[in-house]
Amino acid sequence: MPGLVAFGRRWEVASDDLVFPCLVESFMRMIWFIVTVVIWMYHAPYLNCEDGQMLQMYLGGVLFILVIILMANAFLIKHSMRGAIMDVRARKNVPTILYIRIILGVPEMAWTVVGSVGVFSTKDSCITSEMTLRVVQGLVIFNWILVVLFFIGVMLVFDPLGHHHTAIISSENVDIVDARSPFEVGFEQRTRIWEWRCKFLCCSCCDNASVNDAFGDVAEVLTTLFHDLDLVPSDIAAGLLLLHLRTKRGREELRLRRMSQVRRPITEAPPVHRSHEAYDWMNPFTAHIYMKYALGSYGWMWYLAGGCWEGLCTLKKELVCFSCLRQMDDNCCHCNLAALKTVTQLQEKDIICVSFHNSIYEVPYFVALDHQTSSIVVAIRGTLSGHDALTDLAAMTDPISVEGLPVGWTAHRGMLQSANFVLRQLESKEILKQTFAQYPNYHLVITGHSLGAGAAVLLSILLKPSYPKVRCFSFSPPGGLLSLAAARFTETFCMSVIIGDDLVPRLSLATLDSLKRQMIAELEGCRHPKYRIFLRGCWEVVFGRANNYQQPETTHPLLSETPNNNFEQQQPPPRFQSPTNRSCSVDVTQQLYLPGRILQVEEREPVDSGTYMHPTMYEARWMQREDYNQILVTPRMLKDHTPDSVCRILRGLSNQYESSLSAVETHEA
Repeated sequence: MPGLVAFGRRWEVASDDLVFPCLVESFMRMIWFIVTVVIWMYHAPYLNCEDGQMLQMYLGGVLFILVIILMANAFLIKHSMRGAIMDVRARKNVPTILYIRIILGVPEMAWTVVGSVGVFSTKDSCITSEMTLRVVQGLVIFNWILVVLFFIGVMLVFDPLGHHHTAIISSENVDIVDARSPFEVGFEQRTRIWEWRCKFLCCSCCDNASVNDAFGDVAEVLTTLFHDLDLVPSDIAAGLLLLHLRTKRGREELRLRRMSQVRRPITEAPPVHRSHEAYDWMNPFTAHIYMKYALGSYGWMWYLAGGCWEGLCTLKKELVCFSCLRQMDDNCCHCNLAALKTVTQLQEKDIICVSFHNSIYEVPYFVALDHQTSSIVVAIRGTLSGHDALTDLAAMTDPISVEGLPVGWTAHRGMLQSANFVLRQLESKEILKQTFAQYPNYHLVITGHSLGAGAAVLLSILLKPSYPKVRCFSFSPPGGLLSLAAARFTETFCMSVIIGDDLVPRLSLATLDSLKRQMIAELEGCRHPKYRIFLRGCWEVVFGRANNYQQPETTHPLLSETPNNNFEQQQPPPRFQSPTNRSCSVDVTQQLYLPGRILQVEEREPVDSGTYMHPTMYEARWMQREDYNQILVTPRMLKDHTPDSVCRILRGLSNQYESSLSAVETHEA
């Protein structure tokens, strides 16, 4: 940090990022040097003719160039290892050495061209050994491979707007930014670049106005989040690694306090801890029932991801070539329908309607009957495609317009649009009206996971005036979903379930902005070079760190003793301030909240495999939405979000409480 400035432009690489690439290149070139020497010595007797002398001259030139490049790489590694991440002055000589290294690539390429002409263009060679000629040709091909890899690396670190860096630096001391400052021009151009990337991700080239607006919204959000951040990808990775180590250190301190607490006897039932009262139907048993519907909505791709061969064997008996269901949009063998029936154990006659159509702001869903709970279930699929990801990223707010509800409520734009899509589908087909006419004593339940959870909550709000007894089960809902008043309104009919360190319920524009500032504070406080952070930090993430449970360490050598906790009060320098009031409508400071009553489920780990063992595997407690205003950087932050993990942990929690209550009843008897 910041990005390396060379050839008059900024690059997506820092001056301390050259350690590992140069080490890898030097290792390859050292092997190449040894192989070239061995080949030359072994085949020297066959190179005494005129063509052979030319090849010997080529091999000698290759060895000379290799030695010079290895020396340049050694200097580049030495200077790139100096100083901490933020100490750019310690690596001030890196650009000069990099220029020299690039200049050395010119004679290398020229010599490779000469070798290619000499080796491949000779038809009648005086070299008697064909093997010798083929080996030298192989060396030339390997040299071209290195040249191609070099250009690929240049393309990877190329910043399309790097030429704006000099203009922004020159204007950073100006207090008042004019209407078209270089920074604002760069903001608009970077927005167009993000828009192009999003279209490329979704393979979209249509001229639909609403779809193009969606791409523009997502590009604006991404630009707002990252445009004011002069960090390269490796800086972000190092900052997240430091945040993970700090979170881990805090949990070690908490583990020490928990060890001093008295353990409950195993016969004591661990009830769900309540921070406020919840309704009786908000319990792990019912939640697990409806989580299976949310999992079934993901279709065959996610089902096979859990185990390909086993999934194929169980899926094939449900495959059909024809179905009477309305609005399928499935493939020819109805694989998604087969996975849905396999996961939910539903009969086809109990599936009222199913749609697997997927586009931006248009999510798959299905409507089914659950006779066990006497409910009509609407399940909405979560994120599984590039279109879904763009719907997630459309994080601006739109007003919730529902007759009979207060005015002024706002919600996540992408998920509100998705909820309106499902609502239009249900109303146009009169699906709920016809189903309730046939089952008047059933109640309406809407469920979903991730993106589907957010859309399910908003669909419940939209249907609340027409179906006052609607219930919603949202699993791993997104954190930036509702304004505070709307979130409080959902507490009477919505239950949210969050597993462990799940990233998505803690994710919003406000928490991302906070994470960005925390990351910068950690990088500024760290006094170690980046390569050391990656070596030691990744080692601990992969292999762990020896813990002394009687007296665990409360410090870490990579972390500063007193982290900078005033990151929210820090103001970035002028050239890093995004012109939000002029260029975009995204407000990263606006707070959006989780819906409903929130049940947090933790998968416990034993404190000590010998003496201190938790009597249960899971712990559940009711939480407040304010408990999720910070992103936890841990290895489980993504795994805890997957629908398989949510379903598995809810199943284990349900079985645990059932067995615990049975043990209590037996003990009392």
